[in-house]
Amino acid sequence: INPTFNQIGIHIETHLLDYQGELYNCTARVYFICRIRNEKQFSSPSQLSMQINRDIYTAKNIIRNL
Repeated sequence: INPTFNQIGIHIETHLLDYQGELYNCTARVYFICRIRNEKQFSSPSQLSMQINRDIYTAKNIIRNL
């Protein structure tokens, strides 16, 4: 629900690990392996950015151990 930015509705934001490029207006299929963390409101975009970096580290470790 993007509580940090007070957006309404349900959204899925996907981070593609180690990908550089633009995929706007492209179709993608996303498979969920596990939940890394619950939805959380952050005090600032920079706090959210730091958490995303921690999430990336966690995701890479999960994938490495599949």
